Amino acid sequence: MAEVAAATVLAVDDDLDVLDLASTVLQDAGYTVLEAHNGAAALELLDRHAEITLLFTDIVMPGMTGFELADRAKAMKPELFVIYTSAYHKNILSESHVLKHGPLIPKPWRKNQILTAIQELISNS
Repeated sequence: MAEVAAATVLAVDDDLDVLDLASTVLQDAGYTVLEAHNGAAALELLDRHAEITLLFTDIVMPGMTGFELADRAKAMKPELFVIYTSAYHKNILSESHVLKHGPLIPKPWRKNQILTAIQELISNS
């Protein structure tokens, strides 16, 4: 079982303000955080950093959706934990998308929602 404090999170969001806020929340909670502003940059970081244990990704992004990113990231690292986030969660959940790799935290999220979701994923592994 992974230690919560030892977890390295890859945070991905095309909105740099949201990305910065997520990183701050995670770092303040004791996580090591790597940031990417799109799916391609996230995959590069995942390839270079074996210590990444969790992917926290926006779903609606240009170039590669969070769903596509999660699929590719899990193919690279099957043990990776995934948490999705989106401001468009009602549209996403009403479409045919499946949250097959992890839970969805709607935007705007609260600090405790992210931290609780991470703790639950890691403690249930």
